[in-house]
Amino acid sequence: MSIVEGLLESKPMNEKNTGRKRRIFWLGAHKILIKTELKLLRDLGYEVFVPSYLSNVDDQSAVTQLQSADASTLPKDIILKLSEYNFFYNSVDQEIAEILNTYFDGAIVTIVGRWCAEFLRAFEGPVLFRAYGQTSLLSEDFERLGMRGLLEDRHNVHFLPHAEETGEFEGEWLKRKMRVVPYSIAPDIFDREGSWRGSTGNDGYILISAPNIANIFHRFHYRFLKKHFYQSHYRYVGVQTKPIDDPQVLGTLSLDEVKEQFTRASGYLYTYSDPRVCYLPPIEMMAYGGPVIYLKGSLLARYFNNCGPGECQTIEDAYDKSQLLLRNDTAFVSELQSAQASVVERYRPSQVAPRVEAAVRDLIGPPMATAEPLRAPHALAVTRSAMTHSIGRSIIEALLQNEDPERALAIDNLIDQVSTEYCDQSGTSANKHALSAWWREAPPAELDVQWGAVDVLNHPQASGLIGRWVIDPGTEEYAREASAGEAGYLTFGPYLSVQSGRYAARFALEIEAFDTPVTVTVDVADAGIQHASRTITVGEGCVSSVESLDWLVATGMNSVEFRVLTNGTGRVRLTSLTYDRKPD
Repeated sequence: MSIVEGLLESKPMNEKNTGRKRRIFWLGAHKILIKTELKLLRDLGYEVFVPSYLSNVDDQSAVTQLQSADASTLPKDIILKLSEYNFFYNSVDQEIAEILNTYFDGAIVTIVGRWCAEFLRAFEGPVLFRAYGQTSLLSEDFERLGMRGLLEDRHNVHFLPHAEETGEFEGEWLKRKMRVVPYSIAPDIFDREGSWRGSTGNDGYILISAPNIANIFHRFHYRFLKKHFYQSHYRYVGVQTKPIDDPQVLGTLSLDEVKEQFTRASGYLYTYSDPRVCYLPPIEMMAYGGPVIYLKGSLLARYFNNCGPGECQTIEDAYDKSQLLLRNDTAFVSELQSAQASVVERYRPSQVAPRVEAAVRDLIGPPMATAEPLRAPHALAVTRSAMTHSIGRSIIEALLQNEDPERALAIDNLIDQVSTEYCDQSGTSANKHALSAWWREAPPAELDVQWGAVDVLNHPQASGLIGRWVIDPGTEEYAREASAGEAGYLTFGPYLSVQSGRYAARFALEIEAFDTPVTVTVDVADAGIQHASRTITVGEGCVSSVESLDWLVATGMNSVEFRVLTNGTGRVRLTSLTYDRKPD
């Protein structure tokens, strides 16, 4: 029985169910979003499934233990498959794509462009990409991922940034998909609205955001703070995944301790200067009623049209305004509080909720539906990155089984046989057409390697399950990179045919360990048999290495692949991968 047949047997796809809840797949694990937007969707009457955040990388913002799926109307076997699948670091494979398209009316993908790209390749229904301010331009991220064309062509894909200011930097093509939908801070913050009282004596202090200092990204900012804001009246607040031996770092606090710090602090200094991102603690301080100052150029400064009274033009200006807060300068504090009111309204749940509801109703549909989810009339090709290995292996094995060339199947018939296993019933023609075009357009796999090295990374049939294409600054060429938390094959394929002889494969790698040793295995295999391999372990720091693997081909090989496997505990970049034939 095929995967699709199993799904249909479990719950018929077109079964009428008057008054059922519309079902949304929500990809996000942020602790604030769980309490705000996820809760809002469920309160509105949507059935929302949230996959588990599966990663061995500490993330101070992620919720790893979600509530039980008892309220879900999904079959138990489907809940289990979705719960055990790592949507955050894997491509969406064929089985999961079929489940998504069979059972869900729409999807909301949060924060990361790569997560959205995988959904667009696999899911045919409406997709809302919810962005809250990213350090990179999302339009450029999508172009690097090769997704611009698909985003432009799909009329049911929408870009929902939280503020006009974050979207204005994006490419015009992505802006045409844009609908600004704000987001809120947690409602319980507003239970304490106006509770700020400030310092009552000479023990005043100013809070500064410094989350997860053990993380390399936030560690750079921590070093910036220690260079410029090392004075004892600055206290660093933010969840820490590891103890930090620094009296300025308050560490992970309980809710009561956070409330005490915010209500007693003389003020808040926001020291990030990214024009597209604003972390929430200074907004929370404003909701408490406390005064906030901030650096020039930041998104927070842009909320005040770059002319707010709390803007600090220089580090020295931040020192001066800090002293005004520490002295409880009544006029200055009042000026800040008055100006902050409009920014607080941006994040007030009662202001945000109606706009979120309107967007989801317009773009996915009202909370109640009258029929089970239906697939789009013209199915898209499923995720090729996840399918390449299986389909390539099946085709090669089928070819090898036909020893008599005269009895070999034509490639179109072979694709027709193999792709039936991977294509859904309603979209078979569209999927097969895409697969057929993909294989036809690829150059012949048998290459002459006697006249120079073959660039495997640029071969059209090379693929990968994790990571992304990046520009390597050293070579100014494309490289493949996996971040910490992404475990699996960075690259595999391209199933080449080679003549007998001696060969050498060269893997140019950059491996960076943060807090845990990184293990990377490179190998050369054919038809599932490993012919040469090596494992590299980096304990700490960043190491560049060129690993050369030699192997002997006795009678020819028909499906040679070069693989890079990482355990996911650090960053791995493959800058080049070549092989050539050695002199006899």
